[in-house]
Amino acid sequence: RLLLDTEVLCMTADHFFWNMIGLCGVLFILVGGVLLIWGRLRQLAKKDRLKLADVSETYGLLYCGFEPGFYYFECIYMFRKLLFQIGNYIPGLTSANEEDTALIQNCSLSLIAFIFLTTHLLAQPYDNRGYFILDKIETASLRAIFLTAFLQLWVLGTRDADMFKELPFLKVVRTVLISAIIGAYHLRFFILVLRRPLSKWAEFSRTYVRRTKEDSFGDIEIRPDGLILRNLAEHEERLFSTMFAELIELHGQEKRKVDYDHLIGSIQQIGLQSYRQKLITDLESRDKMGYAVAKWKSRIAKLLNPDKRIVRICFQWLDMLNAVAGNGGDKVAALEAEAIDSLRNFSQDSLSKAVGHRCSVEEMHGALMDLGQAAIQKRILNVGRTKLQTQKQETEEPDMEFYVGGTDPIKAMKIELRATESENTDLKKEIHLMSEQLRIAEHAAKTGQVAK
Repeated sequence: RLLLDTEVLCMTADHFFWNMIGLCGVLFILVGGVLLIWGRLRQLAKKDRLKLADVSETYGLLYCGFEPGFYYFECIYMFRKLLFQIGNYIPGLTSANEEDTALIQNCSLSLIAFIFLTTHLLAQPYDNRGYFILDKIETASLRAIFLTAFLQLWVLGTRDADMFKELPFLKVVRTVLISAIIGAYHLRFFILVLRRPLSKWAEFSRTYVRRTKEDSFGDIEIRPDGLILRNLAEHEERLFSTMFAELIELHGQEKRKVDYDHLIGSIQQIGLQSYRQKLITDLESRDKMGYAVAKWKSRIAKLLNPDKRIVRICFQWLDMLNAVAGNGGDKVAALEAEAIDSLRNFSQDSLSKAVGHRCSVEEMHGALMDLGQAAIQKRILNVGRTKLQTQKQETEEPDMEFYVGGTDPIKAMKIELRATESENTDLKKEIHLMSEQLRIAEHAAKTGQVAK
């Protein structure tokens, strides 16, 4: 009988009917909310508005941190939380025996955890910041959940095994081993979560590796003719390759082609942005109060009208606080901030300042994420080249463009015609060269006969 109303008999047709009505109501409210969010994000993605500032401020909590193609994955995670909550309370998945009910519930949880673990491993939806740290944390979390439910399922399934009945001490051994395995997987998850925050406060490289923090990782030096890679570790090489793959994918998605000038220009922009971010970080570390005041003034200006008297008074108080506790009166810092702001312009002068700058792979990848679509809008700049090399490059024919993705028939025919003409030109050169060699050989043969 039902505990809340003992006159109602459990597991009858009437009781099952109202259970299903209640379940449908729960699913309509919860699943309907998830589908509503997914529909709105899909609508914005079709219009290519997810990268706009106003849309990011409103909906950014739902898709920021994911790769562009997996903007909807937060809805999948919402659905996963829903299944974990109601998976044990689905009508009919119960038994009069408590042990059988526990076995059924662990089967359900194991199945749900396995499905979402497989989905995550196939998609890897998070962006690649911090050397893929977000995907690693999510993988460790889902593995710990699946392993916990699966091992508990195994314990419940083997509770009546003859081995454990005849040798009761094996139950203790089984419990200790399973607890150790589960604890190790959960500990790995917490280590991944806390490792990066703690590494900012503790110098692990000095304590355990006995070398400086700068020597613990490789770096990339920006040069006029390219990038110099120094002592990159395996995880840095993986992130570096992923960064280039993301850059080429961005060219393919936005421009439907990859041409050399824009590709090299993108690399130059990324290097310039990493140099600018480095200068901003150094300046913020010396004038934390000034940057905090500037952020608060910007937020207040967005919410309230700056011309109002109360807002002007608030700005005056913030300026006074900056003058007393910060570095607001330092003209050098103001000049440096102005110089950093001038690096926003992609020019030969700004890029020449970044030449010789060294940064980590993570900093370059962060610069690509900051730039977004802006990283593919500029062409290559001639920095550190002589005037003669620049004139020579300008007089040379441009490289053939390689188109990525679908192309219309006319453009495809033009590309094929250009390639055929290039092949014909090479064949004509080879025929002319062979003709000259044959002429020289015939002349040499005739000369030899006359001499004889």
